[in-house]
Amino acid sequence: MAAQGHYPGSQYAGTPFALSEPNFTALFDQVRSEAEQPGNYQSATYQELVRRQRARAAQEEEIRCRDTWCSELHEEQDLQASPDAPDQSELLKNSKDRDFILRNFRTMYVDARDARYFGSRQLKAALGKNKDFWKLNVRMVDDPAVADVILKVSYTFAWDYPFELTHRNTTMVLLSGKGEGPFSGPLGAADVARNLVNMAKPWREEKKANSTADKH
Repeated sequence: MAAQGHYPGSQYAGTPFALSEPNFTALFDQVRSEAEQPGNYQSATYQELVRRQRARAAQEEEIRCRDTWCSELHEEQDLQASPDAPDQSELLKNSKDRDFILRNFRTMYVDARDARYFGSRQLKAALGKNKDFWKLNVRMVDDPAVADVILKVSYTFAWDYPFELTHRNTTMVLLSGKGEGPFSGPLGAADVARNLVNMAKPWREEKKANSTADKH
């Protein structure tokens, strides 16, 4: 059981040390509501958050642009797939069956150049840190020419990161959703990764279950 009490002279005197879990949904709703108000109706707290966000976003944008420039430079030097890169799945090249593609795609190219506050490298890192991503049995590749699917992420004010997973050959949209990163690009990348994995899971788990049943 959590200890309760207060520090002498604390502004939280009479309240427990262990605070309840923050209600992020309520926080998001409150900030969204303030964002829609004219400037003279916005609270000082909100305006300070925006100021800090802009400063932090500028720093993250500088880092992202540097990483993106390095990545694009590398791609210009080697536009073709390397001999060691995995090939695009033959069975998926001309398929128009959404369920079949979602169950069987093996390679994915990540494009987050339009995410503004994080880049492709940051998103690939976030996917790599997500333990459930690896259970999907999908490999990220650096050349779209060998990818079965393309994950493209964009940005809309103030912290939404819409994404689409498309079949490379037919441009069919397979999955779409959004991540949220309140005042933080890294949080947005992690949330995109989490939501993508959660959306893809049902098809990959169905394939795994069918494979297990076939063995029996």
